[in-house]
Amino acid sequence: MNFDKAYAQFMEKHIEESSGLRKEKLLKDLGPGEKLFLKDGWWEVFGNFDYLYPEFMVRDYQDGYRFLDLAYLRPPFWLNFEIDGFRTHQSRIDRAKFSDDRDRQNMLVLDDWKVFRFSYDMLRDQKRACQAQLLQIIGRLYGDPSKYFLSPQERIIMQHAG
Repeated sequence: MNFDKAYAQFMEKHIEESSGLRKEKLLKDLGPGEKLFLKDGWWEVFGNFDYLYPEFMVRDYQDGYRFLDLAYLRPPFWLNFEIDGFRTHQSRIDRAKFSDDRDRQNMLVLDDWKVFRFSYDMLRDQKRACQAQLLQIIGRLYGDPSKYFLSPQERIIMQHAG
């Protein structure tokens, strides 16, 4: 299966399973950074979207809600992958939003989330470095990542076998 087909199925599944604010966000589709992360990062390394949840909603300590770009929910860990574009996350941010962003990350860590941040520019310009980090993250937390990684030739074989 190619990325576009897998991505469409991935989004369709999560839209069907969601409701409320999360569903509204998913219906608008993911942003360019999240799509780039999924296509050139995650998909190229792992070839699937198992355990990933886009726009995952978590309750914050003030009884509000926060959305995680991509949550990886695979026991025993909860991983949060945030994709930060320079313009949306830094260049036009005021002091209150800056403080809130730091507070948000601290609260996630206190709630046992492992937070990993990738910049849009790094995903675009240094995709191999991002892929290496993903392999390190999954390998360190879950064991040998090579069992999740398929070479292009192995993917073709698996596509025809399935």
